[in-house]
Amino acid sequence: MYPRLEINLKKLKNNLQIISELLKKNKISLAMVTKAYCADINIVNELVRDGNLVDYLADSRIENLKGMSQINIPKILLRIPMRSEIEDVIKYADISFNSEYDTIKELNEEAKKNNKIHKIIIMVDLGDLREGYFVEKDLFDTVKKIQDLYNISIMGIATNLTCYGAILPSEKN
Repeated sequence: MYPRLEINLKKLKNNLQIISELLKKNKISLAMVTKAYCADINIVNELVRDGNLVDYLADSRIENLKGMSQINIPKILLRIPMRSEIEDVIKYADISFNSEYDTIKELNEEAKKNNKIHKIIIMVDLGDLREGYFVEKDLFDTVKKIQDLYNISIMGIATNLTCYGAILPSEKN
């Protein structure tokens, strides 16, 4: 009678196939977040075994990304990296979310040592002060500086629309 998570792989894979087909029809990429089942390699392998359903594997834990390193699908770190884990971010994640220039600069230096281009998604805050650039000028100034970092590629921008207890998004914020 202990807490446990039961996963019906057949149903999960069927849902993944349906979602993947809908997205691909509309030329939209799919990132499968593996956090809910702790990136269990047996589950991940079963879900990606048939090839083309998933474009990215995503997780907020470096250890989970590390465990999936043998799977040849780009990996996304779904959170802002800590400066103490820069080496592992470059080693196990192809893409990371970022909002601090100093961290991005360190990612660039580590990527250069490893002869890699690391892709980043820049976070923009909507007013709940959760994460990301809040002042437009700061965002543009940072983007300008990033253009001089040859081992960093800006993939896009993102925002965290809301979280429990936060300010709800509106046209104003």
